[in-house]
Amino acid sequence: MNTQEGISRLQIKIMAYVSMLLELIAWKFCDVTSVAGIVLHTIGALAAPLYCFLIVEGYLHTKKLSLYFLRLGVLAVLSQILYSLCHSENPFALNGVYACFICLLSVFLFDKIKNLPGRIVVLSIILVFAALGEMPIYGMLYALFMFRYHEEKGKRSIGMAVTAVFTGALLFLLNGGVMQALMQIAAILCIPIVLQYNENKGEISQKLQWCFYALYPLTLGAAFIIDRFV
Repeated sequence: MNTQEGISRLQIKIMAYVSMLLELIAWKFCDVTSVAGIVLHTIGALAAPLYCFLIVEGYLHTKKLSLYFLRLGVLAVLSQILYSLCHSENPFALNGVYACFICLLSVFLFDKIKNLPGRIVVLSIILVFAALGEMPIYGMLYALFMFRYHEEKGKRSIGMAVTAVFTGALLFLLNGGVMQALMQIAAILCIPIVLQYNENKGEISQKLQWCFYALYPLTLGAAFIIDRFV
């Protein structure tokens, strides 16, 4: 594949962060039924599958998996205080990096456990922990579909679409909000982005890599300050 065409991993990281930022802005500062809220939540729905895609790519390409787990784990812990402050209405919910850690763990266990009964038991246990954070259930589904069908783009796309529809349907059953359900189903819009991935990580230095890790807690901190003091 010509790595000069398509979308690099760096570009997908930027898209994922922007989607996450817009989702946070929508939750903190917009009515969900307003035009601004609908637009921002719709774009924000792309964050979960894009971050799951990046988690899978990280798992497949990292040279030191233990350090990858450690970085996500430490960042999840450090981000939790700011996340709880920013989401004071539910201070015991766990943050998005925790959700990414769970997705990475589920992919790792799916990869290492080869028998189906073992996978079902272990992943069912992990699913309980996934329910404590952002992207409950559907984050794992995105990550597992993307990993299982990493080399089969058609099946991967179908899995992503099924997960998006499942998420929307589940949200509708739990909350009864048609618009909110449709906004989650809009996550299927990330499929063309993933299909354009050119397997090139992009021009990203080690310092820039660390900047991406720092963006999440910094964004939570900024949202808290703006919400409380501006």
